[in-house]
Amino acid sequence: MRRNKKRSTDKQILLQYFLTYFIVLFIPLVICCSYYVRMLSVISEDDIREKKTELIHNATLVDDFMEELDSFSGMLAGLPAVNIFRFQDKVLEFPNTNEVKNLQDKLFNPTRINSSVYGYYIFFDKSRTVINDSIAYDYKDFYNLYLRREEDLSFEAWDEYLTTQLVKGVSRAQKYRCKDERSIELLAYSCPLPNNGYDTSSGYVRIFFEENVLASLMPVPEKEGLQYILNDSGDIIYCRFADSPSENAYSLVLQAESSLLDELCQGGNIDTADTDGILKLSVLLDGKKYIALRYESPSGYTYCSLLPVVQFNARQTTSMISLTVFILLAAAVGLGLCWHMSARSATPLTKLLKESLNITHKKEEQGSAYSGLNDVFQYLGNVNSDLIEMMEEQKPYIRTTIVNRLLFGNPLSQGEYDWLERRLGFEYRGKVFTVLIFRVTFLEGDEQNSVDLQNTYILSLIEIIQKVLPECLYAVTGEAQVSVILSTSKESRDMVTSEAGEKILHIRNELPGDLADRMLVYGGTTVDRVEDIYESYHNAVFTFMNEKGQIANHIIWYQNNKGKMAAAFPYFELSVRLTRLVTSGDEQGLHDALKEIMTEYIFENNLPAWLEQVLLNELQAILFRIIVGLELEESETQKYYCELEKNHQSPILEQITNTLGLYRRLCAHVNEMKDMEAGKMMPAIVAFIDANYGDQNLSLTMVADKFGISVPYLSSLFKTSAGVNFSSYVENVRIEKAKGLLKNTSMTVGQISQATGYGSSNSFCRAFKRVTGSSASEYRRD
Repeated sequence: MRRNKKRSTDKQILLQYFLTYFIVLFIPLVICCSYYVRMLSVISEDDIREKKTELIHNATLVDDFMEELDSFSGMLAGLPAVNIFRFQDKVLEFPNTNEVKNLQDKLFNPTRINSSVYGYYIFFDKSRTVINDSIAYDYKDFYNLYLRREEDLSFEAWDEYLTTQLVKGVSRAQKYRCKDERSIELLAYSCPLPNNGYDTSSGYVRIFFEENVLASLMPVPEKEGLQYILNDSGDIIYCRFADSPSENAYSLVLQAESSLLDELCQGGNIDTADTDGILKLSVLLDGKKYIALRYESPSGYTYCSLLPVVQFNARQTTSMISLTVFILLAAAVGLGLCWHMSARSATPLTKLLKESLNITHKKEEQGSAYSGLNDVFQYLGNVNSDLIEMMEEQKPYIRTTIVNRLLFGNPLSQGEYDWLERRLGFEYRGKVFTVLIFRVTFLEGDEQNSVDLQNTYILSLIEIIQKVLPECLYAVTGEAQVSVILSTSKESRDMVTSEAGEKILHIRNELPGDLADRMLVYGGTTVDRVEDIYESYHNAVFTFMNEKGQIANHIIWYQNNKGKMAAAFPYFELSVRLTRLVTSGDEQGLHDALKEIMTEYIFENNLPAWLEQVLLNELQAILFRIIVGLELEESETQKYYCELEKNHQSPILEQITNTLGLYRRLCAHVNEMKDMEAGKMMPAIVAFIDANYGDQNLSLTMVADKFGISVPYLSSLFKTSAGVNFSSYVENVRIEKAKGLLKNTSMTVGQISQATGYGSSNSFCRAFKRVTGSSASEYRRD
């Protein structure tokens, strides 16, 4: 009976978890689906809106082209020479032919201005001549020899067309027979010559262009779609049907225009014109339903686009199918995920507490309370998704970051030093520190010198270092290089060299023979403070200068050989150092570093000129890489590149001076950029801290994530702008707020500690005493 009741309780817990996860996962899904269903209803409206915008755009292009033709024809018709010539008679007979030549010299050719123009011709009715800048024919010769409409079977028919049917504006596309008997479909823009009251002196300027010019300006028709353009007289000047030749298109246009006019007259199936002036109508054409968009432009032309309704329905159908599949898939995945999460989370709390209590009792009986707590945490971690394993996996990344900061002189906070001691077992109180650099050497041209092999060697070396030196800190600091920080008690300072030698001998014995032969170890000086570890690392890097005299030693220790010429230049280490100083804007640190480099490698070593040039080239290469990494403005980058290029041909002393100047200029420029960014960002950061000082999770990392910047940059920003580090600033804000609460409210010290972001009253009291010099109770009494 009890077992059945327990199973019933477990099922109820499982069901509760399942419903909770189901609601959490499916509420967003329902919201998204509702929004998507709403979007389906406006898909067709969006498509129509897009087509309207496209039609107006293309209509504007066509109008601009027509206005350009009107401008050309008006300019030609308004030429004084043309106005004088239209009164001439028998111009193709001697001696009047000279007048033709004079007129042609004063004409301009629109085809040279706009390549879309096929040709232009001026028709003079009085002299019965056709002239442009290159030809002159009488009407009959022009018809017989140069250009005519194919539908005009005789000259008389063509002459009647010119006399009675020609009107201003664009005529519809017609087939013309050219002088080479080639058939071409052309449209003509006609502009009458001003007659000034003289009917006998009339004529026309006609500018021809091909139909594909309008096709290129109009949008590509949809499948089974229809487009056409009407002039101000209602004549069709252009039409295009996606699936039919031009002959069929004209008949379809006539049917469509008739149906549209009927709809306009009856007022049915019409959407009122939008602010853009486009009418939307529904018409039936050859048994198919179309949406017609009709636009009358200010120029007098009417543009119409007929879009098949089936195209819009197809898109809606596709979207509906996609939505259905999405909902079903999301529902299936959601249900499975809910069940999986419920099953993992539904272990009854009573069972966890009972198991934890059993473990604690067993350990208490054995007299080991700490061991009992450790086993409890281990048990809870295993139950709750491998929590302990995840924490352990993060250790190498955190250790590498902290070690690199120590090696390159970026100090840690007190909390980070405490974390090192608590989590990694690295004791720093009452210790001296020494840096050892393990390098695996490869001969030039060695066939085994591959990345995979180097990585294998380094992993083997790290494994042995962890075994022999369990309390050290280590990190990979270069290609085939591992740096190790040793801590030794101050009482054993004199034995650092011998003890380190014994450890290295032990490591060599543990390593495979080939790897042991390739390994060299370099030792730096021993320093008293953890903040000075970078000095030991710096000295260890330079020990290759003393390598020759100590090659038989297990460790090649650093020796100060200022009087000897440098055998090599530590490019990688100085590159890292100079890059850090420039990008952080540390002008004083950069000045000291450059002075140290010049003194040690140029002035005191009396190097030959060729070696000085080599060292200088490497300094310039480092500067080049820094400029690239800063991603400056293009103009600013080019300025530095030009300076480097000019510097290349200068004497060695001038090159040194210019290179050091470029380093200082670049560092100053970085400072200017940081000041500008700080001026914009710091007020917002300060306001955020003032609003969230009561949050116990307020930290440097939290604020950096909030504003999308790196933790080192935020720390540097506070030191530069506020004059104090982040933690000190937050502590001062919290204490100031606490002072006000102590003076102006009756809240207890515990309540005030919670309100100002302290986890406990003890932490608050210690911080208050440290900042103000008095306790909270004393401050309230005073």
